[in-house]
Amino acid sequence: MKIAFLARNDGTDTRQGKICNSLHRLGYQVIYIGWDREPEREKRPILDPEIPRFIFRWRAGFGEVSANGWPQFFRYVARVLREQRPDVLHVRDEPLTAMAMPLKGWLYRYLVLDIFDSLAARHYSSPVLNTATLATRRLAHLGADRIIETSEQLRAMLGLFARKAIVVMNCPADPGEAVAQSLPSLPAVQICTGGSLSRQRDGLEVLLKAVDLLPPGEVEIQASGWLHDDYARDIFVKHPAVHYRWLETPEEFREQAARCDAISYLRGDAGETTYRSWVLPNRFFDAMSVGRPLIISSEMKMAPWATDQALGYLYTPGDHVGLAAIFRQLKERRQELPAYAARMRRLFTSQYTWPIMEERLHALYQGLGG
Repeated sequence: MKIAFLARNDGTDTRQGKICNSLHRLGYQVIYIGWDREPEREKRPILDPEIPRFIFRWRAGFGEVSANGWPQFFRYVARVLREQRPDVLHVRDEPLTAMAMPLKGWLYRYLVLDIFDSLAARHYSSPVLNTATLATRRLAHLGADRIIETSEQLRAMLGLFARKAIVVMNCPADPGEAVAQSLPSLPAVQICTGGSLSRQRDGLEVLLKAVDLLPPGEVEIQASGWLHDDYARDIFVKHPAVHYRWLETPEEFREQAARCDAISYLRGDAGETTYRSWVLPNRFFDAMSVGRPLIISSEMKMAPWATDQALGYLYTPGDHVGLAAIFRQLKERRQELPAYAARMRRLFTSQYTWPIMEERLHALYQGLGG
């Protein structure tokens, strides 16, 4: 079976790389079709070198809609599909799926929708935009032969389309026991944060307010990721308690997290949409894989389960005083980290490693067309 994986980036996204590499390892013939929106920037390859890449290079900001770029990207995709003739088009997210639907039956047979950044997570002030978003999402669900979601709760939100969906969580590869044993050695409490760093989404302002309540040098923030707004670039990374560096790979991030006391995922926008509140963040799996507690927003639907499993600490959005209290607890509980890490590792290896998700992916493709 020949599979074309279609996404609106250049192939350096971690989840896409895991899926493509897994399908290739399972014996499928895989090609990757993507859009490089930063052609001038050097990238580190994630895809297996044996996977052919077809990359449309057109400069466009990640938050922008390019009136010229999209039509040209569509023509590029159609040309590649016409030349390659895959059996399956595996598409990242709903907008691209809706775009590729007119080509179904002509240039490919089956359509797999892989939802990672769903339109359901977005909410606009314009009723017209909200209606268009909902219509695009429903159209994509209707046209897909199979759908992949990242949690059971999000799968249930597909409604009637849940019957053709499976769950493939964004679990990481197992970093191993040795990484989890890399306990924090610095005197200051070490807080790890990363991803798309912005003032609201990642609670950066609240983090700094909590740090400033404590004596200088008592808490240090180890940060990595994309600096998405002026606050992140001009204020957050320049704070004396923040140590920022770019980490190229998820493996490097987990190694950094293992040297910290906790991982922060404050997610200030979790309550804006129901879908977003149900998302299982990458940090959830990262924390378990290295055995570190997770500081998460109480607005996330996973919060009660996280407290039942003693996965970490709940943070009330905006409560920097409560967050400072959590930082104090972390210092006092350092001696408990080895036992905590062992328990989290057992939970991770039994339910949340990538090979478990790879088996689900294989089962989806084995049943395709049946």
